[in-house]
Amino acid sequence: MKNRILFKLLTGAGFFLFIFCFLGYAQSAEAATLYYIGAAGGDPSVASNWTTDNPTACSGTAAAAGPGSADTMNFDIECDNGPTQTADLTVTGITFNNGWIGTYNMGNYNLTRTAALGLVIRGTFIHGSGTLTLSASSSFLTVNSSDATFTGGSGIVDILGTGSTVMAGSANVTMPGTLKSEGNVSISSALASFNHNSGTLELAGTSGTK
Repeated sequence: MKNRILFKLLTGAGFFLFIFCFLGYAQSAEAATLYYIGAAGGDPSVASNWTTDNPTACSGTAAAAGPGSADTMNFDIECDNGPTQTADLTVTGITFNNGWIGTYNMGNYNLTRTAALGLVIRGTFIHGSGTLTLSASSSFLTVNSSDATFTGGSGIVDILGTGSTVMAGSANVTMPGTLKSEGNVSISSALASFNHNSGTLELAGTSGTK
């Protein structure tokens, strides 16, 4: 009888310990919106380069950790600095806010964005030799504003969504080594500058225009 009571107590304690640990893990994995407040060219994996508060300058309370797969990286006009990757990075979202004029540099590493809808480039985006992947089924890439420069490197831009990728307007675009798209691609002759960079376009959509 005593053994049964002891077993029940241990089982109950183990259950509550499991729940406690599970809730702690769930909280740590909770999605966060992180605003970049580091120096130009800073390491995006460093927690002190980010804040969870909408900043008024390149300063603020440091985030608990750098961006993870559930998080969104936000680049706001109050801090026009941008990071340079030092490792591969996967995040849910990447938001370059209207008017942001900083530089995001992938270095030679991979960057994966899993959120739906488009990645709108503002400021300067340096692609490098890594792979930029937009993995959601409705994802697309837009480079079409006067404050946007997309500098493709030797690597791959892989757009797995079926939305229309647009490189147009008064943006400055240098093609990556390979641009893959499951949707349509529009490359406008009205671009402020367009350098094909001897790149390759792999189009799985129904049409493409130039």
